[in-house]
Amino acid sequence: TPPNPEIVQVTDEIVTPFPWSAESLAKLGASVHWFGHPLCELIAAEPDQDRKHIAILPGSRLHELQYNLPVLAECSRKFDLPFCIAVASSLNADDVASKWRAAGGSENVTFDTRSPYAVLKGAVAGLVCSGTATLEAVLCGCPQVVVYRGSKWMEIEYKIRRPKFQFFSLPNILAEREMVPELLQWDANVDRISYELQQILPGGA
Repeated sequence: TPPNPEIVQVTDEIVTPFPWSAESLAKLGASVHWFGHPLCELIAAEPDQDRKHIAILPGSRLHELQYNLPVLAECSRKFDLPFCIAVASSLNADDVASKWRAAGGSENVTFDTRSPYAVLKGAVAGLVCSGTATLEAVLCGCPQVVVYRGSKWMEIEYKIRRPKFQFFSLPNILAEREMVPELLQWDANVDRISYELQQILPGGA
């Protein structure tokens, strides 16, 4: 989406993490500075790890946890590998664990409150809620399936807006092609998630 020309009239200086954004704003006459994305430096500072588990990043908001965690928990029972859930700082680890167990998730699981980069760098693959975490997974070298489920209202909005956009996950939007599989709403069911995860696991394990 091109920037709103009015932004030039109400700002003195603009800082953007995206080069294409800087170019568009400069054409509008803005005084714009591109400094790159801070995620690159933050992730580079996280030590590499042996990749042993499947990472789950179910989201950082309560409604994301409500809609995403149950289907991810059900999916986990289909795999023998250990799981590691990155618990966002906005959530309570005990609450996440309780919801996971109530949904019948794999018992071979840990709940990690460290930086999500540590969880992603130790993962052979990930199930990731759409948002910044999808970009973090790419930068951590973690193959992923992007998942997002929401309320019935979201489903209605998706049906209205879907013809207007091709992708909804950051890696695919930025690359303008399908870098990672993305499953939204009714497509984010146990069978589809399990199938896509199977495809990206080493050796299809």
